[in-house]
This record gives sequence, C-alpha cells and structure tokens, in this order.
Amino acid sequence: MMAHEVDCELAGDDAQVIWTCKDTMRVYEDDLTDNAKSFNETMGKEPISDPFHYQEWDYQIQLHRPDWATIYEHRPPKGNPEDIEDILTEYKPIAHRIRQIIDLLTPAGVQRKRGMEDGDEVDINAAIDAMIAIRMGEQPNPRITMRNVLNTRDLSVVVLLDLSESTNEVMEGSDKTVLQLTREAATLVSTAIEGIGDPFALHGFASDGRHDVQYFRLKDFNQHFDDEAKSRLAGMKGGLIYPYGRSA
Repeated sequence: MMAHEVDCELAGDDAQVIWTCKDTMRVYEDDLTDNAKSFNETMGKEPISDPFHYQEWDYQIQLHRPDWATIYEHRPPKGNPEDIEDILTEYKPIAHRIRQIIDLLTPAGVQRKRGMEDGDEVDINAAIDAMIAIRMGEQPNPRITMRNVLNTRDLSVVVLLDLSESTNEVMEGSDKTVLQLTREAATLVSTAIEGIGDPFALHGFASDGRHDVQYFRLKDFNQHFDDEAKSRLAGMKGGLIYPYGRSA
C-alpha cells in the first residue's frame, strides 16, 4: 500500500488517504504532556474519515436511493474563542430572552391532570358536578378523580449549520456575511441551551455534490460549550458549492 500523505503540516486537503502516527510530533506544547496536540490538530487539518453512505428518499420520483450521499467527517479549523465572548457581550439581552423561550418548550415540575377515571384523589369540583347530574336524573361524568404527574425535561438538540460557499456573501441590508450572522445565532442559541442544561450538539456541513459531503463537529453532546467548542465555532468557514449533498 502506498501512503498518499502523512499527517504533517504539509498534508493536503485533497489527499484521499492519510497515515497518522500514534506518536505524532507535538508542537506548541510540551511533548511530555498528555494534552499536547499535533500541528494538524492545532490548525484544524483533518485526515479524511472513512466514508459514511447515507440513503435518501427522492420524493419527486418516489424512489428510495440507497448509499446516495457520501459523507466525510473533517476536523473543523479553530479560531479565537474571545470572538465568541464578544458576541455574547454584544447580544446579552437577546441571549437571555432565547434562554427563556427554550426553557418553556418542555415544562418541568408537577402537573395536575383532572378528568380521570382512576386517579389518585377525588376532584371535588368534578364530584359535585356528578352529584348534581344524578339528582337531576342525568348520566354523571365518571371522570371525577385527578392525578399529580411529575414532568421531567427530555429535550436534545442538534444545531446543524450550513457552511457552503454562499454563506460568505454579505446579507442585503447588512454589513455582515451570512456566515457571521450564522456564527452569532449559533452562539446565542448554544449559550442558552447550555445554561438550561439540555444536551445539544453543534455541527456544520457543506458539499461538492452528493459524492463529497463534508461534515464538521463543532461540539458534541458529551462536550461542554467551553473554549474548545467556542474556538471551533469562531474558526468555521464557508466553502464548497452546495449547502447539502445532492446530485451534481
């Protein structure tokens, strides 16, 4: 087998196979530390992953297409996490409002359910209505009990960002690009969800047709929205042609 590229600072983005050494040379950090990172990890260079073939349903011709889109996962480049902190400072009131909205999506706490046949306790108002119906010779409503139900939040979110080339265009009526606005929106939503405590992931994608869909994990469910995740969000870039994997 011939190696197309070795995992070093000269590894090209067009390499189809990249060999990675377990004892990769560490730079920028003490070689003896467990947290040391290779040049490519620091710069966001990602060896192309094994392809994942994704099936699709073509609703226009009503046809199932197995293994239609080919997805490769790439390591996202890193930027300055302070850029994300600047966004939070600028839009602090909006971030607080978004958190309130998300918090109301799934109410938590004890909820009293009325109108039940086999509840835990009698609903006095319903029982009185039933007695009145009996005295009037009418058929009473048998649902005269109620139950206290404990609701727990069960909400997980994946925020999927379009990182196609078109996001580099400046929005009409604004001096910011679509990518900049996407970064700001993702920052505010991520901070709100993180503050509530719901699990969430922050991913991005772009493609050069259905045979090359590139996928970026900016933050996964088991990670906090910390400086590591913020640096990936700050460093994300728009590129390639399409916002999604379609035939080309």
